[in-house]
Amino acid sequence: MDLAQLVERIICDVKKIPCPDDKRVDVWTAMTLQISSKYSCDWTYVSIIMKLINKHLKELKEKTIRSLWKETETGIKLQLDDEGFSADSLLTDLEMELLELITKSAWDDAEMG
Repeated sequence: MDLAQLVERIICDVKKIPCPDDKRVDVWTAMTLQISSKYSCDWTYVSIIMKLINKHLKELKEKTIRSLWKETETGIKLQLDDEGFSADSLLTDLEMELLELITKSAWDDAEMG
């Protein structure tokens, strides 16, 4: 699994969760609609995404975490130095990178309409 595949898995899970404010739509749809109309999104949606990111990361083995981390902006810069970091510290970088990639995808979807 690479970083892009993990992003897609998480987005698929977000699309399965009913919006807390309106059960007729999923969280992804509600978030992209809000972005397109207000150019921002509610923290509730970000919180749901962070919970899913954490859920997916907890399921990974350390070798996979290190491999995914090497695909992040920080990991690319420090490619040879991942062994100097604990898996927990790499998880923080991964969480932030995943959140950035997922929210960027939501913005892209919102702009496409």
